[in-house]
Amino acid sequence: MNCLLDTCALLWLALEPKRLSAPAARAINTAPRRFVSFVTIWEITLKNSIDKLPLPEIPRLWIPRRLDFFQIEILPLLPESIFLSGELPQIHRRSEEHTSELQSPCNLVCRLLLEK
Repeated sequence: MNCLLDTCALLWLALEPKRLSAPAARAINTAPRRFVSFVTIWEITLKNSIDKLPLPEIPRLWIPRRLDFFQIEILPLLPESIFLSGELPQIHRRSEEHTSELQSPCNLVCRLLLEK
């Protein structure tokens, strides 16, 4: 199955791989194709710009190099995916329930689209 990495999963893979759970690492390593969303790139860039996410180099250089190194493709965020994300059952009601296991409604939409 293809794998869509959320922001935390990409950061942990690239900067702190030991933070990935065994199932997450296995899913990433065995996926025929790996993806990140445009939103992940945006989030990393914004957090870095306000000094909440230090990186070894500026995001414009660091992100493409990490994506190339880990063979991760950028998945466009299409309006239909956004609309579908609002129609899925809510898995997480509070931000503290967020995990790197790719369970948010938006990621589920993207995973469903990738499995076709």
